[in-house]
Amino acid sequence: MRKIIIILFSICLLQSSKAQLNYHLSAGPFLSAKAGYNTSYSPWERKNLFAFNGLPDFGFSFYIPASKEFKLGLMADISLSTYAYQVKGISSDTKFTMKYSYFTLCPGFHYSGIYAGLNLGLPVFADYGVKLETSKLNILAEVRLGGILPIIEDETGRVNILFHCGYMLTGIYKDFVKDDPLLQHFPPDSSQNFTSEFNPHTISFSLGLNYMFNF
Repeated sequence: MRKIIIILFSICLLQSSKAQLNYHLSAGPFLSAKAGYNTSYSPWERKNLFAFNGLPDFGFSFYIPASKEFKLGLMADISLSTYAYQVKGISSDTKFTMKYSYFTLCPGFHYSGIYAGLNLGLPVFADYGVKLETSKLNILAEVRLGGILPIIEDETGRVNILFHCGYMLTGIYKDFVKDDPLLQHFPPDSSQNFTSEFNPHTISFSLGLNYMFNF
């Protein structure tokens, strides 16, 4: 998926050199698949792996043009977003897929097919085969950098390929030392100091489609 996103970024950069009129005020639904990885240090006997989020992200996108001559504007997504990563035992075949879902709002800026935004979210569901208490999870804050590649356009709207990379600024848990759900599966090693540096921060890669209706 990372190679695909790099190729799509390159296409967007090539398109940005073309002088074109801006898009109309527009809004529409989107659907996207996503894979994630925990970038934080792994405690004893654990190895982080990539995982697909399973449930696709879905929601609505909004675009407000800020120029007539350039594809410059403000964007916002409202969605249900899921983040996933996998944890595997180093000396065993024990494996867990951690999944966290949030109701999110992502305001951002768009210029010639490239966009950057800050995604904020409230946790609504979490599990790893066992349901987790969302009260133990932090509010999501994630930086995003991505692209929007139109593939069909007419007077009513446009179909776009969407892609982005996101990185969590906040750790997933409010108190990971106390609330780590995998402690019982991977007992502490007395030689290791278990601290908040192990609190998961995911990096994610998303690829999807949307349809934006012109107003």
